[in-house]
Amino acid sequence: MQKLTLTLLTALLLAPGAQAAVCLDHPYDAPGQPLAADIAAVRAALAPFDNLLATLDTARPRICASDDPSETLGTFGVEDNEITVDAALTQPKRVAVLLHEIRHLDQWLRGICPATTLSMRENARAVFALEADAMAVTHLIAWASLESDRPAIFDTLRTSAETGDIALAFEAAMSATRDPAMATAAAFDAWYASDARRERYYVSTCMSYLDRKESENAIAGTAPLSADFLSHVCHLPDQTSYPCEEPEQPIPR
Repeated sequence: MQKLTLTLLTALLLAPGAQAAVCLDHPYDAPGQPLAADIAAVRAALAPFDNLLATLDTARPRICASDDPSETLGTFGVEDNEITVDAALTQPKRVAVLLHEIRHLDQWLRGICPATTLSMRENARAVFALEADAMAVTHLIAWASLESDRPAIFDTLRTSAETGDIALAFEAAMSATRDPAMATAAAFDAWYASDARRERYYVSTCMSYLDRKESENAIAGTAPLSADFLSHVCHLPDQTSYPCEEPEQPIPR
């Protein structure tokens, strides 16, 4: 099954579904259920972002909290329309992961998905851009919650080893410019700035690409990524664009 998967990363992976999970279907009503409280916090965070809130209520994904041991913090399964988050995370981090996966759901609904004809390296470039955008927009949403006196989401991004550098870049740009588009662009750039992050994603993405081709009994693709791919990816939740570009050498090796 094809997944958009956060390992703090998000890559297109062939991943099994969670083995032990609590799941809720739309409208996610379950008084006293921690996952329902998480989704309520997600809704509060998305309140200033009508389009993303509409994405959640239009697509109505099944949302699960899983105890299944995994490298991933969260997944979005395209074929089953299911979002899964690691139940062992703290509540603010679960909310951050859910926001991240909802952005991937939004990307999918907007038709932004790597073509199956792409070469392995070009597929990695596409996944990098989708991940950088999802991470940048997650920081934008978290910042809005911070300014609404709900600091927990941004604080967990700021203090996390996986996202602290991105949060720092977003915060610095927002403080300097007070421009959400420029701060989101800074977070997008910061995702690429970590060589270790790009290496982890490259290995993960290439392994899943090869697994997918093997499972489909298909040969590797050879097509390049379209020149305008980033112009479709880099949009704020209100659909206005923000400036983004890959580094000169986006693939680490």
